[in-house]
Amino acid sequence: MSNDIKLHLPMLAADGSNWITYRDRIIWLMKMRGLGDHLMSTVTTQSYKDAGDVAGLKPEQRWTADENAASQLIGATIPDSVFHKIKTADFVKDVWDKLKALFEGKSRTLLIDLGRNFQNTRCGDNEDVRAHLEKLADLRERLSALGRTVNDDEYVSILIGLLPTSYDATINALTTSCDVTNTDITPTSVIRIATNEYEKRLLRKGKGKTQDEAFTAEEQRKNKRKNVECFNCHRKGHYKSECWEKGGGKEGEGPKKPGKREDSEDKAKDKRTKDSANAANEDSSEDESWAVIVIIPVVVLASLDTTPNPFIALKLSDLQTEAVGDTCFGLS
Repeated sequence: MSNDIKLHLPMLAADGSNWITYRDRIIWLMKMRGLGDHLMSTVTTQSYKDAGDVAGLKPEQRWTADENAASQLIGATIPDSVFHKIKTADFVKDVWDKLKALFEGKSRTLLIDLGRNFQNTRCGDNEDVRAHLEKLADLRERLSALGRTVNDDEYVSILIGLLPTSYDATINALTTSCDVTNTDITPTSVIRIATNEYEKRLLRKGKGKTQDEAFTAEEQRKNKRKNVECFNCHRKGHYKSECWEKGGGKEGEGPKKPGKREDSEDKAKDKRTKDSANAANEDSSEDESWAVIVIIPVVVLASLDTTPNPFIALKLSDLQTEAVGDTCFGLS
């Protein structure tokens, strides 16, 4: 029997917080097993006497056997701290009376405290909504164990009052939906929508935190590199493998300096200008050697047989002259 008791009966809490549930289950179980009279009497009751002898046992013998069974049932379901307070009792009825004396009055005080806590529980904006919902569900169960039943309408009001004001829009959406569909707001629907909203906010908050941590890590990495000295150029802020100078791991890959690029462009421009000028001069010289026509008076020597022409046009490059005073003689 003791094994069955351990499997089906909860232990009585040392503070008596579950006394009401424990009391009701013990009474119910005693009746189911025909032991209910032992909670109310210390002597053989009339019901045992009316049954007469059963299986060769007289009513007094059966009473004693059932008294031992009832004692084992109660003894297996109470904690040690409570057992020490009731162990001097001789009968099951005496044990039961002591238990009621210990916890009946205490349960009323506990009921008041639990009820106040149940009504006044609130969740802050930065607190865990799921933890508060679980706490409220536990308080409801404990109140029920003490005989205080919380119906669904009252529980819905308590749940909505628990949530932070930032959840007002979510609750308004729920109430509007229920009004449109002409359905009642249930504790399950409030818990579900509040939990979903909390998880969404937690996810968004987690993403922002991840970005902040990444930014902080990058800043720390940059600050750490400020004191790093390159073994190639001996400047700070980078390693040799990242150095752009000659001998570095990224030699020549760095950006070009604006001043050097402008000087190179100016030099190239000057070079192009000079080349153009030289080319123009050469063309001009060649053109001038053919374009300039000199008409000079010629004194024809008497030794020439041809009839002289007073003016002869010659190409300058083919003209060989000897100057005699102001007179130029063309020599062919």
